[in-house]
Amino acid sequence: MKWAPLALFARTAFAAGTIQVQWTTDVTSPSDRADQRIGMYGPDGPWQALWIDVGPGKPLGSMTNFNAMWPSGGGTTMVLTRQVPRGNYTANHPGNFSSADNKQVSDDWMSDVFVNQTALGSSLNDTVIFSGPLGVTARVDTRVYAIDDWAISMSDGRNRSAEVGILGLGSGIIGPSKSGGVVLRQDGILQQLKGQQNKIGSMSFALHMGSVQLDQRGSMILGGYEQNRALGTVGMFDYQQWKIPSMFLIDVLLGTQIGGSPFERQEDEGSIWRGPGNNTQAPKTTKNLGGKQGSVSVTINPAAPYIYLPLGTCEEAARRLPVSWNDQLGLFTWNTNDPRYQGIVSSPAYLAFVLADRTAKNITIKVPMRLLNLTLESPLVSVPTPYFPCKPFDPELGHWMLGRAFLQAAFFGINYDQNLTFLAQAPGPDMAQRVVREIDSGNPTIEANPIEEFESSWRSSWTILETSQPEPNVVSPSNTLPVLSTGALVGVIVGACVMVAVLVAFGIWFWRKKNSESKSSSEETGEDLKPDQTQLNSDAQLANEMCAKSPASEIGSPLPHELEVVNKAQEVATELQYFELPGDGLDGVKGDADLKDGKIPMILPT
Repeated sequence: MKWAPLALFARTAFAAGTIQVQWTTDVTSPSDRADQRIGMYGPDGPWQALWIDVGPGKPLGSMTNFNAMWPSGGGTTMVLTRQVPRGNYTANHPGNFSSADNKQVSDDWMSDVFVNQTALGSSLNDTVIFSGPLGVTARVDTRVYAIDDWAISMSDGRNRSAEVGILGLGSGIIGPSKSGGVVLRQDGILQQLKGQQNKIGSMSFALHMGSVQLDQRGSMILGGYEQNRALGTVGMFDYQQWKIPSMFLIDVLLGTQIGGSPFERQEDEGSIWRGPGNNTQAPKTTKNLGGKQGSVSVTINPAAPYIYLPLGTCEEAARRLPVSWNDQLGLFTWNTNDPRYQGIVSSPAYLAFVLADRTAKNITIKVPMRLLNLTLESPLVSVPTPYFPCKPFDPELGHWMLGRAFLQAAFFGINYDQNLTFLAQAPGPDMAQRVVREIDSGNPTIEANPIEEFESSWRSSWTILETSQPEPNVVSPSNTLPVLSTGALVGVIVGACVMVAVLVAFGIWFWRKKNSESKSSSEETGEDLKPDQTQLNSDAQLANEMCAKSPASEIGSPLPHELEVVNKAQEVATELQYFELPGDGLDGVKGDADLKDGKIPMILPT
């Protein structure tokens, strides 16, 4: 194994009163992780875990007492002995104090219920060592459980062994004594680091799991947090009921952050939340905890792998995704042959969770599909299989769990001094510069970076799709024609009809005058000239048809074809006005117009 000291040195920015906890990927090189899978854990990840020494201190980088552990806010620390595959703890060194009984041990935050696991081990006192890049940061004597048998039941009835233990950072615990089995009160890890050693300024921690497959290291700070890991509004939740971080989940949605949607239909995006389903206990649990009707109580726990939701919600998501239910695994697997698969898991699509904090303010956590394309390995499957980590679950307690898959995209922590849990959106792989802040024991405020960093931190990891709707047709102002209103169009048409009628009347008058002159000439020459009545009727009919057959042409969106809807200022007047023509009148002319005293009545727009 190759140790990567430069990676550790790059992460030496500390704030006073904080301790940075190392991760398994911090002390291994990329070649280790690629070739030997050192520092990565499964079989449903890959995941990274905390790098913890338990037992006598060894030189920095030594793997002798190295133990992989999930962080937990409970008070129980469970470390895998060498009797368990990938376990590395030896309980027989001088100085520890073992109880005689080997008993069942449980995670205080109830991951046992969701993971369906059973752990057997003995309780003893030992030293938990937090090592930094330049040496030992802190040592804490505390109770640990040495686990010799940790069986996880799989959906097909087989058992597999756990690969990672649990580091309990919670409140004080009861431990065995050196002499004669007298039970003593023993402070927890954070209590000792603050009260006895003054290593941290508050009993608190902040966590972001990060992503192994995207090479985003995790963050675990005792007594503080990384500001760059928290984006936008930070939700605050009470940490009093049951002594677990409980909050209310009110909605789950599918969406796309930017660009076109990779989903088949527009209606595939939006809420997929189906509430508590048929769980009869859930409404009672939610009501007792003070949540609103239709929401459910959830716990965030990195010791559990999946996103456990009420029956109906994961199924609704699956209906819109290229996944299939595998009854043997009890999970949804991605249909990698479906042409939609690659487009969705590489796009800016996400699964969003809306939670209500203690002030009823909504906090939305978006988990990109890139993080929901995880891999199942042996012994779960014979060949690596991509899967969707949303697991339908129906617990008797009416309480659900958001595990490591959720924490890849969430900033989460607990302030025990204030009895508060905090939660915010976490960034993607291209996150901002690391800034470590101390958590004030008397001030619950958490500073966060702008929420806009969520999108910018993910852009390089996404394939942004073009929008399905065409761009609007922008016309250059030089080529733009004025658009007339309906009233103006009516006025133009009526005016044109009047002009035609005037021209026809003038033509008739001119023809009559010429005819009169011709008649006088004819009388002198003896010729009898008669007017062409057919032509006169034809001219008058043409004028009428031109006015009657010239409908208003519409520009833009269709408009009602009723004059009554036209603005009154644009209505056509019905007043008759008479225009006198020169000459002797139009005696003998017949047509549609009512000729009176040699005058032609016309309807003109006012």
